[in-house]
Amino acid sequence: MRPSIIRKLSLIYLFTIICLVLFGLAAVQNVERLRASTAAGAHNQALISQLQTLLIDLLDAETSVRGYVASGREEFLASYRTALAAVPAALASLSTEIATPAQRTRLAALQETTDQELDALRRPRRPSTCCAPARAPWSARAP
Repeated sequence: MRPSIIRKLSLIYLFTIICLVLFGLAAVQNVERLRASTAAGAHNQALISQLQTLLIDLLDAETSVRGYVASGREEFLASYRTALAAVPAALASLSTEIATPAQRTRLAALQETTDQELDALRRPRRPSTCCAPARAPWSARAP
């Protein structure tokens, strides 16, 4: 073989090896980005799950108070007390999971709103006496 052909083949092999190395480095970098993105997505899903649990607890407390006020039945208050105890724990759990300043600002606003809602629910209420008849007006049959 002539030296010029050997030199051209060597350059082609060298170019091919350099391209393979660069593609390999790019692949490694993309895998690292994918891992970071997957971890962030899992973290966000955990936060969403905790927020949904908090919302459910608040709704349970509110619904229980409404049930007690409407009916005067004490069994509604058990669910209220359970939900009331779960809300501070849920907020504390959220505060340990949050990482960014923007999320901390939103959590502070959420805590303030939650405190206002809980204060409103804690105000003493008496059961309603409007529905004292044995049969509620909406269940009466037409004559």
